[in-house]
Amino acid sequence: MTSNNNNGKSACEIGTLEMPPLEGLFTAVAAFQQNYGQIHPYLAVALCIAGTIMNLVTVLVLTRPSMRSPVNVLLCAVACCDILVEVSYLIFVLHFLLASADRCEPSDFSWGWAVFMMFHAHASVIFHAASIWMLVVMAQLRVLTIRRATKGPTTPLITERFTALIALLTTITMTIVNIPNFLTFEIMEEQASVILPCWQPSTNSLTTVPSNYITGIEGFINITSPINNTNKIRRHRLKRFQRELPTLIGTDHYNNLTKPTQPPPIFNNEPIVYTVRPHESDCMNLKLAFWTNGILFKVIPCILLTFSIAALLRIIADVAHKRKNLAQVMRKKVPKDHTTPMLAAILTIFLLAELPQGLLHVLNGIFSSESFHKRVYLPLGDLMDLLSLLNSAVGFLIYVGMSRKFRTVFLQILFSVLHFILR
Repeated sequence: MTSNNNNGKSACEIGTLEMPPLEGLFTAVAAFQQNYGQIHPYLAVALCIAGTIMNLVTVLVLTRPSMRSPVNVLLCAVACCDILVEVSYLIFVLHFLLASADRCEPSDFSWGWAVFMMFHAHASVIFHAASIWMLVVMAQLRVLTIRRATKGPTTPLITERFTALIALLTTITMTIVNIPNFLTFEIMEEQASVILPCWQPSTNSLTTVPSNYITGIEGFINITSPINNTNKIRRHRLKRFQRELPTLIGTDHYNNLTKPTQPPPIFNNEPIVYTVRPHESDCMNLKLAFWTNGILFKVIPCILLTFSIAALLRIIADVAHKRKNLAQVMRKKVPKDHTTPMLAAILTIFLLAELPQGLLHVLNGIFSSESFHKRVYLPLGDLMDLLSLLNSAVGFLIYVGMSRKFRTVFLQILFSVLHFILR
């Protein structure tokens, strides 16, 4: 993507400040990643499968005639976005981090898989951002609806068709904002040995071998740099790419995501593999994508979610006080508002998952890549992915725990399915 200048600095540094030498923090983060990174793919697979099932059930329940409402239309759209993100991430982990990491097959990096990699990176950003903004809009609509209702009987302003249109426009808007990402990356052809250090074709196909390479049990190994485990290294590179492409960090280590530090052996008739890499010399577009994505997909939603949660909590307190007074006057139980507390809980979960990512993204744009991105941001990438996956899967549990109507419809569907299976 970017070239180095004479001093070895990146020509496309986004952050310029040097982070304080917090060696204790760097050591702790590196140790965490070394241990957690081994189990992350398996946790991610479990969360993706469970989250996809729960979100499918959520869509099934919220689309029942008795459950249709403007708020539920948006909640259904959020669940659909989460399904797309989880399925895409599941395929990525199963193929690139588990299956292909344990074998040495150039076919694992075909044109089709490169297209999927491109789709996965962009779709994850677009649909995750769309789900966040749908919740932000939903919170504002809920506040508006309750405030209008407290002023007396009014004609419903928000309809199911209106919220469905909001969901569609939100997704289209996120796609448009993501255009700098689309323009930044491309699919490139590479020799198999570039991305697969373990690949070793027949001896007679070898044309030249650089002097710093020796033949090893897994193929040609660079003796000038320590290689402990080729599969582990390839998995790490792919996880780095999957983490960095959506977040667009404009530094020179992009070139190292799929390339070894030294030139690979050169073979005749060597298979071609395909990788996704940034365009050369496109620093301005990369910086534009970084800041637009960081501000619009992370920072602003977190700020709005904070204000929305505060407004909803204030409304919940006011409504509870009025309900208590009304119950004393009427001397009978007044129905509770379950939707607003449930929405506040959903927004809080989203904020807890997105705020750390937004903070890391901002720090990424302040500090240099050598002092922060490589030593803090990347090692915490798997943890941030885990938070996002948990965030995508937790909605169903909140609905079941806080909505009696949702539980009732869900149990009706569950018993109907069980009756059909067991009859």
